Amino acid sequence: MTARAAEWQPIDSATRDGTPNLACVRRPEEHGPWPGDSTWWGVVVRWQSYHPNAEGSKTWRDWNGIRHQSVRWWVPCPGFCPKEKP
Repeated sequence: MTARAAEWQPIDSATRDGTPNLACVRRPEEHGPWPGDSTWWGVVVRWQSYHPNAEGSKTWRDWNGIRHQSVRWWVPCPGFCPKEKP
């Protein structure tokens, strides 16, 4: 039996508690042409301010703190790898 892959969902249904999610975001034009002319990228994002201790509005940001305003869809991230093998 195989596990069924998670299906993409509208971003409005994503959790906003800081949990990492794989999101589909529009590729910034300043990055230039991309093979296959893809305009969408998969990026891990979470709902947060620029820094956990910073004041300010929360938004979808990647691990570098870069804001992604064109997020449209998301799927849950698979679990993170354990530090040691079981």
